Amino acid sequence: MALAIASSAACVRTSAPAFGASTSSCSFRSALRADSALSATFKPRTAAAQRTGAVQVSSAFDAIIEVGGGQQLVSTGRFYSCNSLRLEAGTKVNFERVLAVKDGDDLKVGQPYVKGATVQATVLEAYRGKKQIVYKMKPKKHYRKKNGHRQELTKFLITGVSQ
Repeated sequence: MALAIASSAACVRTSAPAFGASTSSCSFRSALRADSALSATFKPRTAAAQRTGAVQVSSAFDAIIEVGGGQQLVSTGRFYSCNSLRLEAGTKVNFERVLAVKDGDDLKVGQPYVKGATVQATVLEAYRGKKQIVYKMKPKKHYRKKNGHRQELTKFLITGVSQ
């Protein structure tokens, strides 16, 4: 797990593998400013940092749609879940709020939506998610309140993307 940065300003920063100790002759940002053609190798220190670090977008998507109060990267032939759409199973749906459409290597991004683009889907089921427990307590006052919540969800299958 090493971090090595070198620039024309002779800034060098390395981290020793033992407990993440590091030595540095200048800051990371000043090294970036000093040389635009900087070669850097960076690995987050913890597994949590690796999971929540840079956003990695899969190249295997056909469109980005706005559905159920959120955004979904969708591909034809796959199924997805979103907040309840209040539709029955078997219903055919056309999503017209398409934020981006991918056609081979070409990516069309809307402002905010791509004109004329639709995503066709079929509702597979309406179901309820796993129960979330909400527990309130006030110490020394004998106040305890326990509630549960199950989110209404809809599962749908993407059948096609048209531009």
